[in-house]
Amino acid sequence: VTSEQRNLGKRINFSVLYGMTPFGLSQDLAIPFGQAKEYIDKYFAQYPKVSEWMEQVIVDTKHNGYVTTLAGRRRYIPAIYEKNRSLYEEARRVAINTVAQGTAAEIMKKGMLTLNRLFKEKHLGARMILQIHDELIISVPEAELEIVEKLVKDTLEQVVEWNVPLVVNTRSGKNWK
Repeated sequence: VTSEQRNLGKRINFSVLYGMTPFGLSQDLAIPFGQAKEYIDKYFAQYPKVSEWMEQVIVDTKHNGYVTTLAGRRRYIPAIYEKNRSLYEEARRVAINTVAQGTAAEIMKKGMLTLNRLFKEKHLGARMILQIHDELIISVPEAELEIVEKLVKDTLEQVVEWNVPLVVNTRSGKNWK
């Protein structure tokens, strides 16, 4: 998968989780409405459990009045009981996004804490300098690059134990570009 394909996939995936309509996706990706609708339809056809999960999040939110991340953090969503359709739809998006993004943030934080500890324990010169969603930028002395890449990949892929593997890709260069 190329970087361009990965970025397109991420944008479609997050658009689905945000409850974006085919019209919204077509605007976001600057593609025809029909193509955007096809992307969304194919996504749910290929991953029917995602739709089931999203609906279960809404059922649970209506029952509890809040959502919970994997680590147990709660976010109350009173608008889930709204009669106003647009406010209700927004509450649905917030509920689903909170569980997905909140859990992703927890995983990333756990991974960063573990990496920071390992860098110190192993007396490495590597330092995390920036985190953007699911990416980390790490400053690494050239002599440690191979060791740090392996350590980062191995550590982050084991942050959670799921049936689906968490796959980490690393790249290196003189700058972020």
